[in-house]
Amino acid sequence: MLSKKHLFLYLALRNPNPRIPNSDFQHSEFRVFLMSLLEIEHLSVSYLTGACAVRAVRDVSLHIDAGESLALVGETGSGKSTLALAVLGLLEGPGAIAEGEIRMEGTRLTPDGSLSRTLRGRRVGMVFQDARGSLNPVLTIGSQLTEVLRAHQDLSRKDANAAAQAVLGEVGIPEPGLLSRCYPAELSGGMCQRAAIALAICNRPALLIADEPTSALDPSIQAQILALLRRLQDQRRLALLLISHDLALVSGVAERVAVMYHGNMIETGRTEDVFRRPAHPYTSLLLACRPDLEHRWDQSPLAAIPGSIPTDTQGFRGCSFAPRCRIAETACSESVPPALKVRDGHWASCFKPVGPVDTT
Repeated sequence: MLSKKHLFLYLALRNPNPRIPNSDFQHSEFRVFLMSLLEIEHLSVSYLTGACAVRAVRDVSLHIDAGESLALVGETGSGKSTLALAVLGLLEGPGAIAEGEIRMEGTRLTPDGSLSRTLRGRRVGMVFQDARGSLNPVLTIGSQLTEVLRAHQDLSRKDANAAAQAVLGEVGIPEPGLLSRCYPAELSGGMCQRAAIALAICNRPALLIADEPTSALDPSIQAQILALLRRLQDQRRLALLLISHDLALVSGVAERVAVMYHGNMIETGRTEDVFRRPAHPYTSLLLACRPDLEHRWDQSPLAAIPGSIPTDTQGFRGCSFAPRCRIAETACSESVPPALKVRDGHWASCFKPVGPVDTT
């Protein structure tokens, strides 16, 4: 009888899946047949501020499969970056995981982040907001890359330098041998972003978290960075968690999208479903705020969502969007809405979803 390991190998060879990383079929890689690459269950993150704790992330659950791209969207302050920092074990100061758990390739990450340190840079890479600010200003780009490479791989300095120049060339930096000797202040914003991506992928991680990777860049450079991320994902079979507030940006990159509001995951589904047939009133209003080429500012103003995000001191019990929702009813302010299945793979947390809902 075939062992479980050999059965998985047999199935993989019979039915090759492009989402499975191109590895030597090590036993640890077989987990992708059984579970998601990243699993987050009922995660809550709090920041202690004086005498009270502010919940930045509230009971969030999501998963990312190997090779999949998921976009996390929402207004500034909705908890997107905090969620990413929790995954990497980088919460500092007053921030801490209050509830829930995070699993990477089936391994439960500890709340103190100690286990995350062994995965960070090796299995999970991250591109932070403000690429120039995330780079060390007193070290050359090459020095930073070789340090990261040698921290996770048994490489000589010569081999690490060669690997650093190779990955710089892979992310589209011209003359990598020359630019590897440059400091961040000597590079343009687009080049700093490419260097930050090189740092994140140099150890061939399974998951790349990109937090606002195109912010503060010109539109032409934004397009280049997005094309680079798509190419790297295809070539390396990367799973991508893209964090952004730019809906137009994520629509052309992500296979699935998750919408956050006030720390809550309010809607998730395939990108096409969520963008064309949003179920949550907030998602619908957010999409209506997007300008298009046919809009005339002199004929009608852009749509806007009235009100503002509530604070924890307001003491609400129900849906946090209820004070701003035009179709809210009494139940919306009294209890948290459950997650309703809109269609296969599409869920929304709302008592009064927009459009039809799957009742099966």
